[in-house]
Amino acid sequence: QAGAGAMAADPPAAGPWDKVSCSDTHCVALRDGLAYTWALTPAGNRFGQLGTGEAAKTSPVGKVAALQVAGGGRVVDVAAGGTKDGGHTAVVDAEGAVWVCGCDRWQQLGLSSAQGAGNAAGYTWEGGRIWQPSPRRVAALGGLRVAHVALGGDHTVALGADDTSVFTWGRGEAGQLGAGRPFVRAPGPAPALSAPPGGRVASIAAEGDCSTAEHVDAQGGRRRVFAGRCKRLRTLLAAA
Repeated sequence: QAGAGAMAADPPAAGPWDKVSCSDTHCVALRDGLAYTWALTPAGNRFGQLGTGEAAKTSPVGKVAALQVAGGGRVVDVAAGGTKDGGHTAVVDAEGAVWVCGCDRWQQLGLSSAQGAGNAAGYTWEGGRIWQPSPRRVAALGGLRVAHVALGGDHTVALGADDTSVFTWGRGEAGQLGAGRPFVRAPGPAPALSAPPGGRVASIAAEGDCSTAEHVDAQGGRRRVFAGRCKRLRTLLAAA
């Protein structure tokens, strides 16, 4: 699972974890159906990416906090994204809903009201803020059940529970959304990343201005497809 920075980071002593995903400024981890976050840098909760209900210009590095979704639902996947000037977090609950918090400057939280619509001119930030310090459900996905999420620098990638449909949102001018080159976009299908007819998507990943999906065809053959500026992610995946 790639975030905007390293593929992983050394977690605090509170581990071990079922999964850890890190951006340039923070990490989110999963263990026994619960999500936890911590700052990697003093600016690791500047945009509320730790999901604790508040944002702070400076935060203790390595202090683990619990991230809870509404109703205390069980978490099945987590992802962290963002560069040193941002930071956002996404978790998937057992019902397949996606919950997000952190920086929304590029609409990477996907909180537009209409699926596939939205742009810089028509997007409304709640309370006039470009950040959300508490997890918010991505309602624009409608009834889509999501299995996995991956976050890039300023965008989000979600794999449907059917293992064929990939949805993306946020910043897109580099082509990282797998659906043309929109400046920004609300949640919508990503044709370049979704599975070909008869196939499925085995995994997704994102980093910086890149998204990728591993396709498996009907005969079991595997092929990885990329969208956006992907030199760094190609290198990270090759070394993994």
